[in-house]
Amino acid sequence: MKAKGLLTLIFALKAYILIASSAFYIDHDAKLLAKNHDWKVGHGYIFKNIRGQLKFAYGWSGNNPASWTSKYGSITFNQFGKEFPSGGINEKGLVVEKLFLPNSVYPNINDSPTISDLEWIQYQLDNFATVKEVIGHINNLTIYPLESLQYMLADSTGDAVIIDFLNGKIGIHYRTQKHIVLTTESLRDSENYYRMNGEIQGKKLVSNFDRYVHLNSSLKNSYVYDELNPFELLSNIATDVEPYKTQWSVVYNLDELNLHFSSGRNPGKKFLDLRAMDFSDSTIVEIAEIHTNQFGLKHYHPDVSRILFQKSQNVRELKIDEVLLSAHFLDPGIKKIDAVFQDNYIDIVFRFIAKNPKGMLSFVLLKKDNAIQPSQRSVKAGQFLIENKETVHVIYGIPKGEVYLACFQDPGFQGNLENKILSNSNTYPFLRHSDSKSGSAPIYYDTNLYIKDEKEVIVKIK
Repeated sequence: MKAKGLLTLIFALKAYILIASSAFYIDHDAKLLAKNHDWKVGHGYIFKNIRGQLKFAYGWSGNNPASWTSKYGSITFNQFGKEFPSGGINEKGLVVEKLFLPNSVYPNINDSPTISDLEWIQYQLDNFATVKEVIGHINNLTIYPLESLQYMLADSTGDAVIIDFLNGKIGIHYRTQKHIVLTTESLRDSENYYRMNGEIQGKKLVSNFDRYVHLNSSLKNSYVYDELNPFELLSNIATDVEPYKTQWSVVYNLDELNLHFSSGRNPGKKFLDLRAMDFSDSTIVEIAEIHTNQFGLKHYHPDVSRILFQKSQNVRELKIDEVLLSAHFLDPGIKKIDAVFQDNYIDIVFRFIAKNPKGMLSFVLLKKDNAIQPSQRSVKAGQFLIENKETVHVIYGIPKGEVYLACFQDPGFQGNLENKILSNSNTYPFLRHSDSKSGSAPIYYDTNLYIKDEKEVIVKIK
């Protein structure tokens, strides 16, 4: 299928950087991993996950979801629901945290079992004690992404890595110094930016690259002496600017197997000691609301997961079998395939062909809600460098039906990473000059696509 219209957009782009989390690992007197969770919404619970639980990944894609029995207990931070954590630590000291990475393309590994991007975190915490073990099994599963992510992992042995998925390949980036830093950019681009701007002092933090520079420079020049000091570093790069705000901050101590955390709504630091917790299968799953004043774990009820899911729907609404997902929150030990989701969404390979292969290409897919104007909320959006006449990109989870594709090539982009504009699945800031909560979506009726069962779209940029 080809785009029905070929479009050259003529407007000026304005840099508008979207923030979505920062993390670092450092090995000094203690092995610490610290993270700011920056997101549009702050709802969430801490979960105590126990051993000996049979689990299946939820059936977002295909008919072969991964299955396993949890070997280790863990503490996780969850916004979507049970088994879908944003990050956490297990009782052996393995930490897995996610950060966004727009335009990730995941490999399809030899028809291996599938798992979603958040469930991948729980799978690692349930099954492995070290980073080395995770890497040794990295090709066992195919990730089906609901969002484009990268991961920071660390363990009590001192191993720390970043795992990303670019151009259909798994990237494993090991720590090469006493610390490693990650924001919502690829490690490669961040390191390149640091080489160009690492000595700039007093620079205003306006981008993820600036946060990377600030953290990297601070960690090179300071000595972190306990698990509370990193909160100062996290505070220095926190944001209270819409649409993304720092919702919570967490510091894991991998030597002592504990964690401290605070939230934007309740800045007082709270503490959990994994060594004092019982994760055996004779106990129960427990939870605690992240922002509560009086922190304490209580019995898990699946209504909590339903509430978390419903709140997440306000950020990105999904057509799914809600009864089936509710049953999964109650008992993940039964295989479930979501036919509603699979019938309504499709993954498509886009082939962007440019006559002049240079610069930056920005694209956005908009869903038509009515006959007058597409929705203000985009389906998918992204950016990438144009280095060849043809660039192949996979866009996951496109709703079937009529959508509009708008794309813009900036051939004058010369690699100034500070001017790179980030985007995600719910915004299209590079198409206008205002923030992501105001203004009207542009109308491009001559680029409409009707998506049914096609697997490939060819887009020619004149």
